[in-house]
Amino acid sequence: MDSSFELYVVMNDKGEYFHRKGYGGYGKTWCPEAHKARVYTKIGQARAQITFFAKTYPKFPVPKLVRIIVERLDVIDETERTEKAKHALEKAEARRKLREDQRLLDDARERLTKTQKEIDRLSKKGKA
Repeated sequence: MDSSFELYVVMNDKGEYFHRKGYGGYGKTWCPEAHKARVYTKIGQARAQITFFAKTYPKFPVPKLVRIIVERLDVIDETERTEKAKHALEKAEARRKLREDQRLLDDARERLTKTQKEIDRLSKKGKA
C-alpha cells in the first residue's frame, strides 16, 4: 500500500510563497517563510491561483507550482495527552462548582441572618 501523497504550494520568481492574508485580506500576499505558505491538497486549486496571478498581473513572471511529496507518515497516539487535558478540565469544573456552592451558602447564611434580625425586630415590636 502506497502511503505517500502530494501537496502543492505556489511560489513567485523571488522564491516567496503565496499565503493566506487572514481576515479582511490585510498584509502581503507573498512571504519568504515556507511554513506560512498556503498548502493545497489538489493540483487544480494551486493552478487556479497561478492562472489568477498570471492574468491579473501580466507584467510579472508567472508563479511556479511546487509539489511536495510526503513519503513518511508518523502516527502519534494522543490518548494520554487528551486524558490529562480532560482530567484538568474536570478538576477546574469541580473547583468552579465548589466556589459557586460556597457563594450560594454564604448568600443563604446572609439572608438567614437578615431574616432572623427582622423576626427579632418584629417580635420585640409585638411585645411592646
